[in-house]
Amino acid sequence: MTVCSAALVTEMSSEPGPTPESLRHALDGVLGWVPEKPRHPALIVARGAAAILTGDFAAAKRAIRDVHDHPDPWVRAISRVALGFMAMNDGDIATAAAELHAGLAGFRALGDRWGMITALSGALQVALARGEAEEAVRLGEEAYGYAAEGVSPEQGGTVLIQLARARAETGDFARARADLERAIGDMERIGEYAEAANGHLSLSDLARREGDLAAVRAQLERARELIEPRAERADVRQVCARTFSHLGRMAQQDGDLEAAARWHGRALRDVAGRVLIGNPTFAELIEGVAALDSARGDHEHAAELLGAAHGLRGYQDSWSIDAADVTSAAEDALGEEAFAEAYDRGRGLSRENVLARVT
Repeated sequence: MTVCSAALVTEMSSEPGPTPESLRHALDGVLGWVPEKPRHPALIVARGAAAILTGDFAAAKRAIRDVHDHPDPWVRAISRVALGFMAMNDGDIATAAAELHAGLAGFRALGDRWGMITALSGALQVALARGEAEEAVRLGEEAYGYAAEGVSPEQGGTVLIQLARARAETGDFARARADLERAIGDMERIGEYAEAANGHLSLSDLARREGDLAAVRAQLERARELIEPRAERADVRQVCARTFSHLGRMAQQDGDLEAAARWHGRALRDVAGRVLIGNPTFAELIEGVAALDSARGDHEHAAELLGAAHGLRGYQDSWSIDAADVTSAAEDALGEEAFAEAYDRGRGLSRENVLARVT
């Protein structure tokens, strides 16, 4: 187990960071140490976890389903949670809810607080997808309580950022901001720059909703400072793409559509080959492109991209400022019926088809 962990940490922490190919190579080497029938529960799910890290979700599902009914209750619980997160990536919210809550029940029975934090984090995301912000706050507070007790302090900042989003959706911006500032301080202190950057992006969203554009710019600049020097690292690429997308939206709001297009181009660069760029994040990126299309007057394409984002997520993100603005502009320009037709066409597009339309 120690050999496996050390090899993976070495590759993930290398500079400038692993490529998809080097990460797969490292994981192949790690898995070579795993026996055919391992006894340690973590090694039982190692092949599925490795496939998730390289973005091969089909292989991950096969590997995890192979141990779905394992006699070890910890293996069963983590398998359900993993399947839940993968269902979220597929936009299958109903399956995600069922799997995550089953995994949570399994970890509760075991008294495994790390597992409960992980499952609660996923359940929080499901609650937000369903528009249940108050339930998401409850789940986030429980998860953060376990992390703050020292069970898994490195998870605390991540949970706080998710909890802040839930609080903001209930209208409690003051506590959301306090949670984010605490999370950012904790994450920067321990060198978790990707999560710190996510916190700055969330603070920029709050400032944007309040109309404080100077604060939006300051938060985006801090996020860029944290991630740009590390942009090729596998653990930073997702937040890096999000940061560039947010910068594109700010440039568009300033009326500089050429700069906006450049930022969105950087956000989408090599999305197909990047590690850990999930469908929910990709949906967020294409909503930014939809906003740019709308500003250019291409309302039909903007509506299609909004529909594609809905299809990738499995739900319509009512919290998205861009989606609301694009919808309003497109319905005015096209009419409700034509907008709905374009939106429905977008929902039927695959990730590959969407990527071809925006790159």
